[in-house]
Amino acid sequence: MTWNPNPVPASVARASIRAHAELYGVSIAQILGERRLKHLVKARLDIIEHLVIDLGYSGHSVAKAMNRDHTTIAHHLRTLR
Repeated sequence: MTWNPNPVPASVARASIRAHAELYGVSIAQILGERRLKHLVKARLDIIEHLVIDLGYSGHSVAKAMNRDHTTIAHHLRTLR
């Protein structure tokens, strides 16, 4: 993995969110929503891991793509360690 300073392209973010929504059996709106149900949090965590760890996008750009605060992304990344 190399760090990618560019923003997450909307198509990449949508594809990742759509794939994880199908995998978890939830809607895209639920993933992007505010509810903190365990299965939704897990889906979001997997999306963040894919975009940051696997693809190398910054936490700030992932936060913007997912309508989250960057500190939320940082918290999720700390839970992965």
